[in-house]
Amino acid sequence: MYVGLTILVINREEHCGLGDIASVRVLTTDKNLGPALLSTEWVEKETLRHLSDTKSYTKVTEDDWLFRRQKVLETRDKLVNS
Repeated sequence: MYVGLTILVINREEHCGLGDIASVRVLTTDKNLGPALLSTEWVEKETLRHLSDTKSYTKVTEDDWLFRRQKVLETRDKLVNS
């Protein structure tokens, strides 16, 4: 029921032109709370703040990424073939 209501609300907002306003983002939320209207500036600022948090993310070298990727592929192959 909420899914249908959420879709209707999003469609109404798009028809009202909110999706065309560059300074506003219409984003989905979790737990069926419906769409959220957020300023584009806030979304960009908070996204960069989160990605810059070294407790959550760390930069990796391309060699490190390739090594880890290869290990994931090897593990996947072992699981699929066992």
